[in-house]
Amino acid sequence: MIKSMGGVAGIQLGHTGRKGSLVTPWEGGHMLPPEHEAGWQTRAPSAIAYGGSMPYVPRALTVEEIAQLMQDYADTARRAVEAGYEWVEMHFAHGYLGSEFFSPLANQRTDQYGGSLENRTRFHLEALDAVRAVLPDPIPLTMRLGIDDLHPGGATVDESITAIGWMKEHGLDLADLSIGFNTDDMRGDIPIGTLGGMVKNATRVKEEVGIPVATSWNLGQPEIANRVIEGELLDLVYLGRPALANAHWPVYAARLLGYADPFSLVPEDWAWWLRNLRGADEAIGWPGATNGAELAQVAGVAATAPVDETAPAELELADAKEELEVA
Repeated sequence: MIKSMGGVAGIQLGHTGRKGSLVTPWEGGHMLPPEHEAGWQTRAPSAIAYGGSMPYVPRALTVEEIAQLMQDYADTARRAVEAGYEWVEMHFAHGYLGSEFFSPLANQRTDQYGGSLENRTRFHLEALDAVRAVLPDPIPLTMRLGIDDLHPGGATVDESITAIGWMKEHGLDLADLSIGFNTDDMRGDIPIGTLGGMVKNATRVKEEVGIPVATSWNLGQPEIANRVIEGELLDLVYLGRPALANAHWPVYAARLLGYADPFSLVPEDWAWWLRNLRGADEAIGWPGATNGAELAQVAGVAATAPVDETAPAELELADAKEELEVA
């Protein structure tokens, strides 16, 4: 069905690590003890509990268990291809297992998987090798990476850039950049509530590593998403919450940005009714095409998040050094 509608089915491969054994967030999100009937003994690089909200200590993985995890990643990727997926991403951010191996906050091993940056990146490189070996060449292999723990004892953007260079050599096709989330004690300028908050760091990775990059974090306004692509600051925009809020975000964006035939993006049996007999544009619940100056006046589009005026919201387009105006 996805292919018939012009889409590509992608899958994320993940492991919760020490952030597992949780109830769903809408049921409280608390961690269950290992002995609970719905809980389990979590595993992680080191026997260190997540700082802040997860009290139970994980068990440190053995080298043999790490080798088995590499086989598990490969087996999962192979099954995904057999099922028809055409894009594989490994979720190594947000304090899950891959992110834990990279972060000194969670990884205090003294063997080949801990200590130096090279050792803390070994898990990533071995996982890439294992999955790349079973993927057909046309299928992209990407990784969601926590490049900054926003904590003085955690992973930094500078060392992440070095590590992503190594990952590129091991078959990484695109770096999907996010935050480490290896602690609740984040400090400094936290970009979670800032429009385009990860764009500046993503652009650094793109320029310094020479690899395609993607990010998310508050890029759901069509004008912003369009400009970071047109300005070649990103190669791909991820839309998580915008897609949950509006399953037809591409049509919404096409109308706002003045695309000639926005309803060509939906099946013909929908498109015919939307193109014909529709009355006033506003009557179907989609804002009409507008320009940036009017963007904040369109219902449901006005920015409510703060704008970082010193870094990501500058969005230094190659041919125009103008500030992005979203207010």
